[in-house]
Amino acid sequence: METLISRYRNVTILAVMLFLQVLGLAVQVKRGGAAESTRLITSWTVGAMPPPYTALISAQCGTRHRLSHYAKT
Repeated sequence: METLISRYRNVTILAVMLFLQVLGLAVQVKRGGAAESTRLITSWTVGAMPPPYTALISAQCGTRHRLSHYAKT
C-alpha cells in the first residue's frame, strides 16, 4: 500500500519547494522605510502569535478559575 507522500511525490516536492521559496523571500524582504525596516518574516510571526497565545491564556485562566472554585467547595 502506497503512502500518501509517495503517491503524490511530485506534488509534495512542489509544495515543499514553494514553501521554502516563500520562506526564503520572507526572510530577505524588508518592510517599511529606511528608518524602521523590519523583515517580513518578523511581521508574519508577530501577526500569527496573538490567536494561539490568546487561546492559551484563556484556557489557563479558565483552569485556574475552576481549580480555585473546586478548592473552595
